[in-house]
Amino acid sequence: MKNIGSRIASRRKLLGLKGKELAERVGCHPPDISDWEKSKNIPSVESLIKLARALNTTETWLVSGKNPGVAGKGEETSKITRMPIEYKGGDEDNNSEFQRQEEMLNDKRRIIEYLDKEILELKSRITKLEGGKSGESSKNLTG
Repeated sequence: MKNIGSRIASRRKLLGLKGKELAERVGCHPPDISDWEKSKNIPSVESLIKLARALNTTETWLVSGKNPGVAGKGEETSKITRMPIEYKGGDEDNNSEFQRQEEMLNDKRRIIEYLDKEILELKSRITKLEGGKSGESSKNLTG
């Protein structure tokens, strides 16, 4: 699957959910689901986290197609939020608005930390590749 929209649609269908049901779980409007699946829009970070939970997968898989979650088992954790990826209906009913906002803020912080680590890893790889190329050039000149 080549994009977020196609992964959202395939996962929703795999779980036997209608767009309206997924929208209810995510807390958005059914047209939002349709727009995301058709790649007319991209979900916000908040919506991405909720989508991953509702679809019993990880944000990483929705974004990149890597590391898919295991449907129905809830054994994996999200790389971004480090939370179980099992949908638990009714969680929002048990939390106050303040707690939901605090959780969302914590999720955003975790996403930023995760992305910062990814950037550092990529910079490190680039530095190694650049170092490897210049090292090879000098070996060829001396050898």
